[in-house]
Amino acid sequence: MYVMTGRWSVWLFLVSLLLSGCQGKLYHYTDPTYGVSVSYPGNLSLISEKETLDQVVKPAESGAIDQPELLFVVATPGQSRLSCSVHHLPEGSAMSAEEYYQASTAKEIEQLEGTVIEEKSDVTINGHPFLRVGFTVKVDEMTELHIRIYQHLDSKSGRILVVTSMVEVSVWESESLLIEPVINSLKFHWS
Repeated sequence: MYVMTGRWSVWLFLVSLLLSGCQGKLYHYTDPTYGVSVSYPGNLSLISEKETLDQVVKPAESGAIDQPELLFVVATPGQSRLSCSVHHLPEGSAMSAEEYYQASTAKEIEQLEGTVIEEKSDVTINGHPFLRVGFTVKVDEMTELHIRIYQHLDSKSGRILVVTSMVEVSVWESESLLIEPVINSLKFHWS
């Protein structure tokens, strides 16, 4: 199991601030409906207004077993994105995290014709267990995206928190230094 806590997390965050040219201003956002919060440096943009989110992010047609509620998107100056959404298990369902992954995330990767480059693994973010998988998707002849999905299933509430980062493969090294600390700042108190 992979755990990103303590000094390592702080070190990555400080390195990302230095590399990003941020003057140390840190912003915090908490979604009012689900209480999901993140911290992000001032050179990143956070979009949380429903009308703006609907214009910026169009929901993909997929065989998903549920319809997500997009909470917010964090964008880097390099156009990489981190999105956070809440999904709900179908009424009366008692799926495990693995069953949900197979029914939703794995199916989505297949539909996108993605190539898995980071096998599904268990990770912990601020004490919460997540499944994480990384894959690439070819957008066109010139553009390939590195997508990393983190999902946490709260069996008591039937909610699934899904965090997705999308970065062009050509800039993964630098852009992931901006996005990963935001993911590691993720906090929520369900159940």
